[in-house]
Amino acid sequence: LTEPLLSDRPSASNTFRQALYGFLEGKSEAGRFYEIFCVVLILINIATFCLSTLFLEEYNDASWAKRDGGICGDVCDAIWFGNYRDNGLTEALHLGGSTCVLELLTIGVFTIDFLLHFYTADLESQVYKGW
Repeated sequence: LTEPLLSDRPSASNTFRQALYGFLEGKSEAGRFYEIFCVVLILINIATFCLSTLFLEEYNDASWAKRDGGICGDVCDAIWFGNYRDNGLTEALHLGGSTCVLELLTIGVFTIDFLLHFYTADLESQVYKGW
């Protein structure tokens, strides 16, 4: 029997990429958990987007919706909604517009997800090999 060429052997980086590809495609237990996490993150974003309209004083004049003295003040807005530019988070991060922790987390998760999918794209199809 002849021994396979060194180039025919799977490298550590190639097996890492294959494991990463399997994770991103939900082909492992951790990958299935990650897929569920992404779906839940999207659903939370949809829910908070809808709920955020209830906490804008210009659209809702109920006492519970007031920014000062209501059930959702600046901290709540900085974590979930990002309705106001002066909610503390945007000022601390020196951002030009309004944002919230949930929005920044979502952007981070899906940016990394996109880059990792790009990194493993040639494992999906050889059409994507090389750039």
